[in-house]
Amino acid sequence: MADYELRNGDGTSVEVSESPEEAYVNLDIDGLADVGEALVGTDLIAVDHGANGTNRKSEISRLKTYLETAGVYDTLWIPAGAMIPSKTNGAEAKTVEYGSNAISHDVMVFAGADNDTHAEFDVVMPDAWDRSVIKARVYWTPGDADVNADEYVEFYLAAGARSDDDALDAALGTVVDMADQVIADEDLHITPASGALTVGGSPALGDLIHFKLSRDYDHDGGGTAMDVDAWVLGVLVQYRKNQEVSAW
Repeated sequence: MADYELRNGDGTSVEVSESPEEAYVNLDIDGLADVGEALVGTDLIAVDHGANGTNRKSEISRLKTYLETAGVYDTLWIPAGAMIPSKTNGAEAKTVEYGSNAISHDVMVFAGADNDTHAEFDVVMPDAWDRSVIKARVYWTPGDADVNADEYVEFYLAAGARSDDDALDAALGTVVDMADQVIADEDLHITPASGALTVGGSPALGDLIHFKLSRDYDHDGGGTAMDVDAWVLGVLVQYRKNQEVSAW
């Protein structure tokens, strides 16, 4: 017999190995007494820490922090109704209706005839955002039946952070592209994800992030450029979160 003994919460013996150097515990969880009240952050849990199975203790509050900041991803939807046309070469804000079922949508109309057109929007990113690169997809549809499935469209997006006392008239970060091919008139189109977009201006917690969405009107994708309007319904932004959110 080993010269040591472990017991469960009800006083019964816990099975252990014969060698202290190779000890393991077969803990009877059901035999432990209930906590009896709500868990608090200072309650302790056991953690198998390290490649050699070193057992350590940790406050349960650290588990909460880990789950909230483990580098998971989330998304933020910006509808067309939250955008404004740029003053220079601006897209057009419009409400359209599909007649068969009287379905209406707010859209931002990006023309395809003469020059690139632009729309802009402001976002305060969630506190949990890790302040690093983001990605985006554009939700759009052709604005005219005179469109073919072999035609191409491209949007591009840039963003910049504005902190308290920063100039609002400041340069944005480098643009990223989102190219797509026409499927059919009146169908929803979702572009592939953009490349990694770096937000200009060294973003910090609570910054106003200004975005500028544009259409490259003559992008041909190696084929034919779509020469009719593109109706944008919104932009989906994906961001990584690994920051603990604190109360103000």
